[in-house]
Amino acid sequence: MKHLKEELGSLEERGIIAQVEKSTDWISSMVVVRKPSGKLRICIDPRPLNKALKCQHFPLPTIDDVLPDLTKARVFTVCDVKDGFWHIRLSEESSYLTTFATPFGRYRWIRMPMGISPAPEVFQHRLTQALEGIPGIRIIADDILVCGEGDNDEAAEKDHDTKL
Repeated sequence: MKHLKEELGSLEERGIIAQVEKSTDWISSMVVVRKPSGKLRICIDPRPLNKALKCQHFPLPTIDDVLPDLTKARVFTVCDVKDGFWHIRLSEESSYLTTFATPFGRYRWIRMPMGISPAPEVFQHRLTQALEGIPGIRIIADDILVCGEGDNDEAAEKDHDTKL
């Protein structure tokens, strides 16, 4: 319980969640997962909410979709967008839909939580918009692949470093 309270406090301090004092139409159960590092990951179980949410229907590319574009690439870097969904601020109305119960009161997500059905497509769309038109950059889920091309390793490395 001590670690849970600390993690909730940390998320609140960083503007990821906020306490809820008023009545809300929706409330989800909290799910706590212990990461390999020992740190807690707080999620919600929004199954009832997900039935009511509308999806954006933005295509989610797979590695098979990206591979044909990599035939000339020789040098790669994969950048993981840490806590990617949290880069997307929810509208106040949407935020209250993500209210969840804890032993320390109710909270809502200010930033997009994992588990809600539209999250992967919304995140993919935003990331694609942000990086659109940058050559040698490919997006796969929450990873950004930076590719260096060239006739030799030195040229490919220089191209890669410029793109990175």
